[in-house]
Amino acid sequence: MAPKDLSIFFYLINKLFLFTYLSEYNSEESELSSNPNYFKEPDPMTELKIDKIDLKILQKLQRDGRITNQYLAEKVCLSPSSCLQRVRRLEKEQVIQSYHARIDLSRIARHIMCIATVSLKNHTQQEFKAFESLIASVPEIVECYTVSGESDFLIRIICADMNRYLEINDQLVSPSSYQVTINSYVVMKENKAFEAVQLNTLKGSTAPSPD
Repeated sequence: MAPKDLSIFFYLINKLFLFTYLSEYNSEESELSSNPNYFKEPDPMTELKIDKIDLKILQKLQRDGRITNQYLAEKVCLSPSSCLQRVRRLEKEQVIQSYHARIDLSRIARHIMCIATVSLKNHTQQEFKAFESLIASVPEIVECYTVSGESDFLIRIICADMNRYLEINDQLVSPSSYQVTINSYVVMKENKAFEAVQLNTLKGSTAPSPD
């Protein structure tokens, strides 16, 4: 076979191979795109892999966010480098979202704490979003939850005094675009403050019991 004919032969072989590859690729892509789960975002709970050691680390950090890596490693039976690597991974994956200091407000200033239930007359998405934006703009409202039942929201307010609470109450009910009903409860005594979630009590958790 002449060199020119040989070049043409290999050129045609390459074209045939490329055509076959593209046909198979397009066929597989078509099958995947017809799958209803093809375009769904992965479930973070199925993607995230947390083992017993991770849970033990989380249990320790919940109670003492300032624990040294050396001491934490000893508590979970890891080398310091392995322990730090796990903590950094949990931070990167937003399992650990932040670290906080719990302060004793009574040592700083006089204040009151109120728990309030909030009900909106009209249950439209627009009104819910508007009220949520209003809640976010009031710094004394430190927590807010959408709840089931007769009320729509449960909020916790920490402010300087009752006069300030009444101002906040007026601020919540004043917008004319929607009607709000608020039932308030002044906290007289904090019987059990939040410290940490006992991970071993949650269904499906393999976290060890706290020390």
